[in-house]
Amino acid sequence: MARVTITAKALIRDGILLNEDMRADVLSTIGKNRSLVSEMKQHNQPLVRTKTINGDVHLVLATPDVVNRRVTLQVIKGTDITGDVVGVATFGYTSFFRCLDEGDED
Repeated sequence: MARVTITAKALIRDGILLNEDMRADVLSTIGKNRSLVSEMKQHNQPLVRTKTINGDVHLVLATPDVVNRRVTLQVIKGTDITGDVVGVATFGYTSFFRCLDEGDED
């Protein structure tokens, strides 16, 4: 998998996403897959990935909010969407998608 450099700064941070390195690591899970990012923007639908953190599987959920021009990133423990949220970060809509769209595709 290609290395992903994340340049977006989180406007709001909580839980494990208070740590800058953790935020970058979680964001790298979403990567730069242009077709998925484009579909997410076009349909205003969340993007879900799985990520192993400290040996446990977590869901990474990126939810766009076009009205408020934000994207909320949630880290949920386990593989059930109703699980415990262990981290949240909110990004500006444009900066979030710019950081995912820059450079070469995965």
